[in-house]
Amino acid sequence: MQFRGAGGPVKAVAAVRRLFPYQTLFQRLPCPSTVVAPWEILDSPFNRRHSRGAGRVGYRSLDELVPAVLDAVGRNGGAGGYVYAYYPRYDGVCHRYGVASDQARREFWRVDEAVRRLAEGLAGRGVDLLVTADHGFGDVTAEQTLELAAWPEVTKLLTAPLWGERRIAWCATVPGAQAACGNALAKRLGPAGSVFPSADLVQAGYLGRGPTHRRLTERVGDLAIVMAPGWAVRDRVAGEIEHPMIGLHGGVSAMEMGIPLIHCRCD
Repeated sequence: MQFRGAGGPVKAVAAVRRLFPYQTLFQRLPCPSTVVAPWEILDSPFNRRHSRGAGRVGYRSLDELVPAVLDAVGRNGGAGGYVYAYYPRYDGVCHRYGVASDQARREFWRVDEAVRRLAEGLAGRGVDLLVTADHGFGDVTAEQTLELAAWPEVTKLLTAPLWGERRIAWCATVPGAQAACGNALAKRLGPAGSVFPSADLVQAGYLGRGPTHRRLTERVGDLAIVMAPGWAVRDRVAGEIEHPMIGLHGGVSAMEMGIPLIHCRCD
């Protein structure tokens, strides 16, 4: 996290607790729980924060994931419990090669085979197996990825880099410059995207219904850039690692918002 032009990372006391100030699902569950995650992220600050209340088990490959889940279910015994397993490789392949790529198709069928083996291993245990995802995907070409750096009349009105996703990005504007920044963005985007005051999206219920968190405003900034299907906007801070991507998510297209939910009762 870096402020635009300030140089170096933002240093904040208890940053992880400030970013994620809520109880986890596992802390709220009335039963034992286990998180099964890749070894390389198992003990990251983010993963430790979000797995509070659960035991953590690492794996190194998809072949190791299935027995890790089966072992965790077995340790719950007849009393029952909850096991959450996370597999990120399909996401990574889609980002790098695109959701329509041969690489993504091959990885999809590897996951499909692992789910089959998992269901077979859980047979007779009285377990509900749920398979889902946190988002869908859509492909965006480099030619349709817009660079904020090419818009100096916009960047001078921003107090921080864009955040969120390349398909929907949030903006923090200079005090009193929200309307001017929105107009400059709309002119640059044309049919590739739309600009909305963030507060309007919150009020209209696009971020959920019910009471809003007291710090929601700081998370959504002043303006939201909502890109049209097949388009993205990118902002980079000097010194950050480059992450070329074809497959993207976070937008409001059906491809990105539609996710699977597979339920298998393993009696």
